Amino acid sequence: MERYEQAIQDLNCAIELDPTYEWVLVERAEIYFWKECYQEALADLEKAVELDPEDSWTWYNIALAMVLWKGISEAQVQLDTAHKAIQSKLDTKNRGEALYLIGGLAAVTGHHEEALNYLQQAIPLEQQAVIWARHDIAWKDLHSDSRFQSLVNQ
Repeated sequence: MERYEQAIQDLNCAIELDPTYEWVLVERAEIYFWKECYQEALADLEKAVELDPEDSWTWYNIALAMVLWKGISEAQVQLDTAHKAIQSKLDTKNRGEALYLIGGLAAVTGHHEEALNYLQQAIPLEQQAVIWARHDIAWKDLHSDSRFQSLVNQ
């Protein structure tokens, strides 16, 4: 709905209630992406990763923030770290989520066909992948792609 300021205010209240709930920090960081406030996003993500160093979503979002802010070449360390964190989830019950996250990294780095292939694999395993892809800034450049539209409108 693009009501970013209100969303940030609501998340600020949630963080005041429980500053140890890393998911809220990650959510606020994702709002900062849409506002192009990458330093603020990274500050939240650094706090979140301290709270849960195993969370692949946080590592994914750190890589995403760096790509959006500094470009692919300067984000290579973060991309590699995110891939490593996500790869560890491929042989678990969270395989669909892991495939989605790998696809998102491919999407934000311009590997669109690869990204769409991962998304296509993720959806039958994790129906939430459709909702995530519609709202995740990593997929923004693919929103008008006919294959992307077909996948998220099934």
